[in-house]
Amino acid sequence: MIKKISLLSYALIINASVTQAGVQLSDFYGSYNMIIDGSKGTLQLISYQNEKDYNLKGTYIDIEGKDTYQVKGCTGHLNPDIPDHKLTFFINFKETSQMFEGYLMIKTKDAIVGYTMVNELPVGFYATKEVESQPVKKKHERKAIFSKPIKDKISDLRHILNDIRTTILVYNGQHHHKAKLGSIWDENTKKQISYTRGEDVANQLLQRTDRYGLTKATGANKEKLEYGPYFHDEFPINPITQGNTIHLVDSPLPIEKCVLPEDYDWIYNLQTCEFRAGGQIVLPPDIPERREDNSLLDF
Repeated sequence: MIKKISLLSYALIINASVTQAGVQLSDFYGSYNMIIDGSKGTLQLISYQNEKDYNLKGTYIDIEGKDTYQVKGCTGHLNPDIPDHKLTFFINFKETSQMFEGYLMIKTKDAIVGYTMVNELPVGFYATKEVESQPVKKKHERKAIFSKPIKDKISDLRHILNDIRTTILVYNGQHHHKAKLGSIWDENTKKQISYTRGEDVANQLLQRTDRYGLTKATGANKEKLEYGPYFHDEFPINPITQGNTIHLVDSPLPIEKCVLPEDYDWIYNLQTCEFRAGGQIVLPPDIPERREDNSLLDF
């Protein structure tokens, strides 16, 4: 059994140089439903920037005993000889600190699988990430979208979009451009890490952040939450689509060259900080403000 596990780990490490591209530290953040050899629990992981040997911390809650234990761990981001998607973490149980070794699913980034030792016997574990609720206003039926004249909706959109773009400029200026909107600054590696989910970007504007772009939920010290919130309650609604989800692209190219937006509410380019409105698919074809680049605006 031990030989099989060692061979599996070796194969994963050898293949990591090809497959690990795109795995970032922020991909590990979140709450997981965890099974350890059949025993159920909840694993929560957030950023840990105050310890050079670890970059993750959190808690483990034993569902059966309702006990809570502290967790700290490190990913391959701290060691160039280890693939980024590998995670080693320790759960400080009452009797001992137990080590777990696993790998994040590269394609979906929604689960960790690996093994731990129990009474000198290797046993398996897996942890699946809980789906977090998005800061989204539920969309109405499409037939209700045109209850207000479309030109009035477009006028509203112009003001809202201008406000969002101005807010992004303010956010980036206050965060010293190290942690521009949509990213966090990792002080350990001196690198900018981009988010992969639109709701994380929205939360940077809806919650207080520190100078590195971290919120309380992603590991910021609550005494250093200096900035924001820039919007209250919810991210602005696109009056054309009646929703407020943010679709992310990560490219040096303009948005219209990267995606076919169709029915997205908002679109944000992580590299260029370009912010566009979606909704072209529901606009009548004779509306003058309909644009091929889907910006709906001249600026």
